[in-house]
Amino acid sequence: MTPEQIEAARLAALATAGTDSASLERVRIKAINTLATRHKIDPAQAEAWIDQGLSDAQVGVEILGVLDVRAQREVKTKSLAELGLSQDETKRFSIFRGINAILTGDWKHAGLEYEAHKEILKRTNDQNLSAKAFYVPYEIQTRQMPMRAQRAPLDLAGGGANGGYLVDTVNQSFIELMRNSSVLLLAGCTRMSGLIGNVTIPRQVGAASAFWLADDATNITETEQTFGQLAMSPHNVGAYTTISRQLMIQSSPSAEGIVMSDLAKVTALAIDKAGINGLGSGGQPLGIINATSVAAISGTTTNYPTLVQFQAALAGANLLAQGCTYVGPPATAGLLMGRNRFANTDTPLWVGNMLTGQVAGFGAFSSNQMPAASLLFGDFSQVILAEWGVLAIEVNPYAVFQAGIIGVRALTSVDVGVRYGAAFGYAATVT
Repeated sequence: MTPEQIEAARLAALATAGTDSASLERVRIKAINTLATRHKIDPAQAEAWIDQGLSDAQVGVEILGVLDVRAQREVKTKSLAELGLSQDETKRFSIFRGINAILTGDWKHAGLEYEAHKEILKRTNDQNLSAKAFYVPYEIQTRQMPMRAQRAPLDLAGGGANGGYLVDTVNQSFIELMRNSSVLLLAGCTRMSGLIGNVTIPRQVGAASAFWLADDATNITETEQTFGQLAMSPHNVGAYTTISRQLMIQSSPSAEGIVMSDLAKVTALAIDKAGINGLGSGGQPLGIINATSVAAISGTTTNYPTLVQFQAALAGANLLAQGCTYVGPPATAGLLMGRNRFANTDTPLWVGNMLTGQVAGFGAFSSNQMPAASLLFGDFSQVILAEWGVLAIEVNPYAVFQAGIIGVRALTSVDVGVRYGAAFGYAATVT
C-alpha cells in the first residue's frame, strides 16, 4: 500500500481541539476510526482498540500487522499451475512424453500431458507461448524424482559416461533442488511459493513521534506513521540442456530426473546470484547488494573493528537481529581465517572451516556466488524469494540435427525483494 494520510476532518479537529482530556479523547477516537475505515478494519476491532486506550500511533502498528496477515493469506492462494492432480496422475505424468509430442506434433500418446498444458494455458492466457513449448503442472515440479549426481556435456544413450549410468542416488523435486542450491535460503531468506499475479508486501517506513509537554497549555504536535510497500512481479529465468532422442525413447523415468535436475541446478544458481547481486534491469531482479539503503562498509585492511562496523550499521537502523549472517566468497573466508583478532594469538576472525563458521559472534558461510573479495552481512529474513511456479518446457528438435540431439529449455518465474535495505551492510573490496 502507498503511504496513507489521515482525513482532513481529523486535522481540522486536532487544530481546533483544546488541551482538556475530553477534547483529546475525541481526537483519538476520530483518528482510530478514520484509520480503521481507510484500511477496511472491522469496526468491532476499532472499538476494541479504543477501549484498550491505544493511541493512533499504536493502532497504526496494529494495522500494519493486520495488513501483513492479509498479504500472507493472499500469497498462499493456489498457483495457476496447481491442477489438483491425483497421486496416480502425478506419477504417470511424463515430461518426456510431452517432449516427444512436441517433436512429432502428435499428442495422442500424451493425453494427460496435453490436458494439463491446455488447462494451465487457459489460466495464464499466455498468447506468446511457443508452439514448441508446454507447461508443467506444479504437482510435477514438486514430485519426487530420481536423479544422478552428475551429467555429461550431452546425455546420450551410450557408455556410462554418456548417459548409460542411470542409477537412482537421491530423490528430490525440481523446486526442492532449486531451493537446496540457494545461498539465499541457506542464509534464511523468506520464501513465498505458488503465487498468482503481482504481490505487494506492506512495510512501515515512518513512525509517529512522542512529545514532552512544557505545561498544561502545550498542544501535542500531530505526527503520524507512514506505510509503504514492496512490489514484486515475475522475472523469467531459464536453463538449457541437451539429450539424445534415443535416450529419451529408451530410458526409464530416471532420465527425466537427470534432465530436470540439471536444469534446476543451473536455474538455482542464476536465481541465487540475481538475489545477491541482481541489477534490477535486463530481466534480473534487484539483488541485495544493489538495493537502496544498504550500508557501504570499507573493507580495506579488514580487521575486527571492520567486522563490528557491519553490526553497528544495522544496529543504528534498529535492524540488527540474532539471525544475521556474514557471507563472502571462499577467498574472503580464507583471508579472515588467517587474520587474528589480537596480534600473536590464535584468535582468527573467521572461526570454523571455510564453508561455515562464525564471525564476530554471528554465523558465517562462503559461496562462489558472491562477488570476488566482498563481504555481505545482514538479516536475510528481510529478503523475500517469490516463486510463481509456472514452469514451461520448450523443445528445440534441431540442436544437433546430424546426431539426433534435442535441446530442452526450462523457464520459470521468480522475484527477489528486499524489505529493508538497511538490514544489510556490504564491503565491495575486502583486503
